[in-house]
Amino acid sequence: MTDREAFAVTLPKYMDKAGITKSELAEAVGVSKSTVSCWVHGKAFPRIDVMQRIADVLGCETDDLTYIAKLRFAEPDPRPYNQDILAMLEARIITVSEDKELKELWASASPAAKKAALAVLRSMKENGG
Repeated sequence: MTDREAFAVTLPKYMDKAGITKSELAEAVGVSKSTVSCWVHGKAFPRIDVMQRIADVLGCETDDLTYIAKLRFAEPDPRPYNQDILAMLEARIITVSEDKELKELWASASPAAKKAALAVLRSMKENGG
């Protein structure tokens, strides 16, 4: 997945999270609405200075706008528990720093702790939490 493709996937999610329309984002970063539409449809990719303005408006880091999608659509990890965690977090946009922290915690957890954590996450998912 290219940065442009990843950006096209994550941009609408961050816009929804921030409650910002294409027109509002365009005005805030100084581009046309059609430019934002091109980003959302993967037809264009913003310059780095514009990417920083987008991240500032959406309240995230520039890496968040491509990294999360790459994580989500990367080659599947052969360890099923990692895919379970990713699927459970899929509905919530997470930041790069949160993702790194989760990976570090997960890597250091015992098998019993991982099993317990997955049970809690599955329960939360089933109960809409």
